[in-house]
Amino acid sequence: MCGQPKQTVTQLILYHDADIEPRKKHIKRWLNKIGEERFRQLLEVKRADTMAQAVNIREDKLIVLDSLLVEFEEIIAQQQCFSLKDLAVNGRDLIEAGIAEGKQIGIILNKLMDMVIDEEAENDRVILLGIAKKIMGGN
Repeated sequence: MCGQPKQTVTQLILYHDADIEPRKKHIKRWLNKIGEERFRQLLEVKRADTMAQAVNIREDKLIVLDSLLVEFEEIIAQQQCFSLKDLAVNGRDLIEAGIAEGKQIGIILNKLMDMVIDEEAENDRVILLGIAKKIMGGN
């Protein structure tokens, strides 16, 4: 537990200057990468950093941050999927659907996760299992 605050600070410093588009799929990518709590902290750090900048560049950055926050809060409120634990299928589901155990399960789950984040597929068990079977049929 002692190392965690150091990792948190290091990660926030690393990403404090990152450009994050105020669009749901971009925010979900960040949520998938760093998690909800860290993303919330990152927005706070970005706001503090912006407030320390010159007034003439601050306004536009604050507008983007406000948009990011609105989109983020909507994603959370609607419990939208942005991590494997929220995906409507898991490894067991894929195995039960006839996909052999092994590395391929993780590859398929990550592909499905990407499709859900990019809004190319709905986070629905039946839909995702159908896509998984098509992926396997294509290999």
